[in-house]
Amino acid sequence: MTTERRTSHDSWYRLAPLKPRLRVGVDVTRQRFRGRLWFVIEDAASSQYFRISESAYRFVGLLDGSRTVEDALAECERAIGDHAPTRGEAVRVLGQLYANNLLSADAPADAEALLRRGRRRSVREIKGRLRSFLFVQLPLVDPDGFLDRWAWLASPLFTRWGTMAWLVLLITALLAVGRRAGEFVEASTQVLAPANLGWLIGTFILIKLAHELGHGFACKVLGKRERSTGAAGECHELGVLLIVLLPIPYVDASSSWTLRSRWRRIIVNGAGMYFEVAIASVAALVWASTGVGSQVNTLAYNAVLLAGVTTILFNANPLLRYDGYYILSDLFEAPNLYQRSREAIYYYVKKHAFKAREPKDPARSTRARNWLALYGVSSAVYRVVVLLVIIRFVAGQLFALGLVLALVAAVILFSAPIAQLVKYLANAGEIARTRPRAVLITGGAFAAIALFVLAIPVPDRVRIDGVVDARRAADVFAGADGFVDWIEADATPVEAGQALLEQSNDETRAVLIQVAARLEATRTGRLASLDDPAAASIMAQRERVLERQYKQTTDELERLTTVAPFDGLWVSPVGDRALGAYVTRGEKLGQIVDPADLRIRAVVTQASAASLTVEALDRPVEIRPVMRPAQQLTGSVVSISEAGRRDLPSSSLGLNAGGSLETDPTDERGTASKEPIFEIILDPKSSDGLFVGQRVQVRLVRDPKPLGAQLLRAVRQEFQQRFGAPR
Repeated sequence: MTTERRTSHDSWYRLAPLKPRLRVGVDVTRQRFRGRLWFVIEDAASSQYFRISESAYRFVGLLDGSRTVEDALAECERAIGDHAPTRGEAVRVLGQLYANNLLSADAPADAEALLRRGRRRSVREIKGRLRSFLFVQLPLVDPDGFLDRWAWLASPLFTRWGTMAWLVLLITALLAVGRRAGEFVEASTQVLAPANLGWLIGTFILIKLAHELGHGFACKVLGKRERSTGAAGECHELGVLLIVLLPIPYVDASSSWTLRSRWRRIIVNGAGMYFEVAIASVAALVWASTGVGSQVNTLAYNAVLLAGVTTILFNANPLLRYDGYYILSDLFEAPNLYQRSREAIYYYVKKHAFKAREPKDPARSTRARNWLALYGVSSAVYRVVVLLVIIRFVAGQLFALGLVLALVAAVILFSAPIAQLVKYLANAGEIARTRPRAVLITGGAFAAIALFVLAIPVPDRVRIDGVVDARRAADVFAGADGFVDWIEADATPVEAGQALLEQSNDETRAVLIQVAARLEATRTGRLASLDDPAAASIMAQRERVLERQYKQTTDELERLTTVAPFDGLWVSPVGDRALGAYVTRGEKLGQIVDPADLRIRAVVTQASAASLTVEALDRPVEIRPVMRPAQQLTGSVVSISEAGRRDLPSSSLGLNAGGSLETDPTDERGTASKEPIFEIILDPKSSDGLFVGQRVQVRLVRDPKPLGAQLLRAVRQEFQQRFGAPR
């Protein structure tokens, strides 16, 4: 594939007489990308880095302050011929070096305006800060001395033996968690409990500190091993990154970019995850060897979950500009991946839609260009989704702040790009011949988007939580006071009259023995006083009283054995924990349910219930068990409560137990919702895989509406919920 090279430049005459040179303190490191030699120019004092090709460096290297730009380019052409930079390329390289504060030159006013280092750099910094308004970076200390002192301790970790030990630790932790996989998944429902949030945040900050120190130690150790020139291995900035006001430590390890070996750069970029996984593995072993519910067990679980989730969703994800992004860039030798992916998208739009002449091509082959464009689209979509999730989270905690963030995000994501597009369509020289076509296509695209958002109905669904319940069920209560000697195992099929619980009460048995003795004595006395009618009458009356007392005591002893009222499944949440415990009469012990006749009790908030029409309730619904989301069942709506209520069918639907509904903090049982709800009874067509007490997610299909109408409804409901319904 041939590449068009611009051989001239309108402003060449302004730069040709200048005598620039690289700034004092600037270092140069050689690197190879895809078999080609490149040079990384770095200024350790300002942490500025710039990569240029071999031919460009042959030109820049001749600029020592004594040669003019024109003389240096002429000498470069004599040395390497057609491989030398053209005048247009030379102007672009000089401008970029000057803008990055890597070049020093005594430039006249017109040349200074051409290069415009300060203004362009300031504008670039301001735009970068505005785009990252949710991610505020605050430098604090210089950690280089600390890392230098303790690098010897971390050095064995970056060897073959250290990697093997890391793998053994990881495999051991996976096996330990695998043996208790059910408990591990079940424990996730308690992670966001209010009592655990403080510990969760503290654990997160400590893990991220270890993550960042991993980058710093790797940069220090590998930089010393390579013995490269420049600042490789130096880390002079440790600070706090405020992500939605959550403080997260960070270490500036950008000096690793000057490492010659791409595999060492990959190790530095992956060192944070390397440290995190090691911490998570140790925490997993602690979790597996401690009792459920203890503070140590909870903290260990927090560490395992945070290290795993954040590593997968953020650090290892190449769609965000974190560790995975830089690993991918070095692995495929694709520097400036983010910028080039955007340029690839622009290239296709300009070339095929706008029919622009000679649009800038960021790749050397069609395959590479397609790959860059696909990455650019995927990355943009993922970043927008993450941003929306963050804004939604903030709005849920501080609505006013969330609203401000949403407005700023709208300006950054939509208003600013649209303004740039309008400016490009009005002034860009590369579409001078096809400007009407470009304007027409752009207007048509916006009209199509508006039509789709505002006029075309699309499926409208609402997801609600529910719990599996039995239509035929009976609560089982203790029939008498006593200590539990035996209780039937949970989830056991039983028959009518089968024993479920056996209790003992020595006091009741003693009373029975005493009553029996008194009854026997009374009967003997009555028989002995037959000759005395008055005495016999009194003794007979006393005998009847004692007989009733004896029967009552006998019935109470019989009630120490609780039996099943009908055939079904015994469900007891107390289980073996009740053994040896003293339970009182009337205390609930469990339920007998008919597993062949199940229903689902789902709850919906007022906001969602208001949009449910009769047609929507008549449509089939989709049911998925929370713990097995791959299993899909169907069902139908049987009824919906006519008035709002606040009592939940089960505490498992509350936020503290893993559900989605906020509960009243004053309710100890966790079954009182914070806002009114409506209960929907559902009839599943099949009960395969369902059991009583299981939490499910139900999807109801509402009447189709355009996306704009759905968004407007959601915004209005949010405002009404926050500020009250309009009068």
